[in-house]
Amino acid sequence: LDPGGVDPVLGIHKLQDAFLARFPDYSRGITVPAIVEVSSGKVVTNDFAQITLDLSTEWTDHHRSGGERRCGGQRTRLARRRLPRRLVGASRAMSDVVRLTEARRTYRMGEEEVHALDGLDLVVPRGEYLAIMGQSGSGKSTLLNILGCLDRLTSGSYELDGKDVSRLDDDRLSHERNRRLGFVFQSYNLIPHLTVLENIEVPMEYAGIRPGEARQRSTELATRLGLGGRLKHRPSELSGGQQQRVAIARALGNDPSLLLADEPTGNLDSATGIEILDLLDTLAAEGRTLIVVTHDRKVAARAHRTIHMLDGKIAREDRRVAEAATP
Repeated sequence: LDPGGVDPVLGIHKLQDAFLARFPDYSRGITVPAIVEVSSGKVVTNDFAQITLDLSTEWTDHHRSGGERRCGGQRTRLARRRLPRRLVGASRAMSDVVRLTEARRTYRMGEEEVHALDGLDLVVPRGEYLAIMGQSGSGKSTLLNILGCLDRLTSGSYELDGKDVSRLDDDRLSHERNRRLGFVFQSYNLIPHLTVLENIEVPMEYAGIRPGEARQRSTELATRLGLGGRLKHRPSELSGGQQQRVAIARALGNDPSLLLADEPTGNLDSATGIEILDLLDTLAAEGRTLIVVTHDRKVAARAHRTIHMLDGKIAREDRRVAEAATP
């Protein structure tokens, strides 16, 4: 983004104008090349990087109603508060959703120390579909708990969506988990007495989303995932595949930066499992960042990259080779 000698805030507005003109109904985050970093209204770097813009409804409404864009004084500060909430910054590192550095998690069992994670380094770029494999005791479950902000590192650092969450207290960690992460479990973990819509709405309620907006969003997600005729059903009235679709819709409710799936097809028959994997493939193709823990090589084969855990470390990794086009 080159502001062309004007206030950088206005330059960003120009970029958003172009996207809104081309995609007027676009409301999700979009990643574009950027060449500036803005600090105190000045360009301080000039290098290609990745910057994420969230064209939120709130900003769009403000913009289209003639929101203030002038420079100087209070009006400039108002305009800057209207900048997208996901203005990640002009840094390649900030385009990574996950960055683990020298990650260690040690447990004590009597007088013995167990190194569940032993100096592990892992970077997951935005939009990657990653599979984690490993035998029991390899550290993959511990890694999933760390990635999901369900456990803390003994040492090392964990940056989630550009924010260091390694030393956050329980309340702040819960806040980040609710807003940045979506979870899909092997056993679905739906609340039995709630309907499909109500289950999907649970994370939105904790995020403070207004009931009307939460109901609209949950209805759209359920319909998109093939549950339009089951909105008022309870989990006991659904098949396993339908329950997992509810779980995926719930995980997507707060538009998370990272979707974590723990053996998502483990309780499903093969045909239904393929349907769920096809759905995950669709989410990955849309640019979602996915991490799946699995024992099944066929599941892992769908991911862009697979890491194999051994003794708390990454023993090796495989990358999927793009299929050749059929002549």
